[in-house]
Amino acid sequence: MTLLYKPFAEIERLIQNIIILIREKQEINNSSGTIEELKVTDSIDVVDKLLRKIFEV
Repeated sequence: MTLLYKPFAEIERLIQNIIILIREKQEINNSSGTIEELKVTDSIDVVDKLLRKIFEV
């Protein structure tokens, strides 16, 4: 069990970093705020919540 926990923790950390980078990029590009951009932001939030639930963060 311990051997599997470390890879899952690393995957979780990498995914969280990706989510942070995507959010930062959206903030930079979000000067006009189109509906499509808002949909992407909502999708990222959903993925973030699912990952937190899966990994019980």
